[in-house]
Amino acid sequence: MSSKVIHSNISKLMAVLSVVLLVFFATGCEKQPAEGPAEQAGKKIDQTMEKAELKTQQAASAIKEMTKDAADATGKAVGETGRAIEKTGEAIQQK
Repeated sequence: MSSKVIHSNISKLMAVLSVVLLVFFATGCEKQPAEGPAEQAGKKIDQTMEKAELKTQQAASAIKEMTKDAADATGKAVGETGRAIEKTGEAIQQK
């Protein structure tokens, strides 16, 4: 092959390659379509689940605090009842 034929073939190949690259980059840079209904619903479900998780954690914390308060109050009441029983027993023994 002569150098002119090789040069001509390389030029044609470069032209074809340029067109292919141009088409490839042009289609790759297109704006992505808007979210479809399934994607929107999925996002809403995710948001709802996150909110539900937060509310559940808040409720669990509140229940834990209320349980602690109830246990403290019960302990105090048991202690007071025990002291009252002791006083009653002492009073009975003194009679």
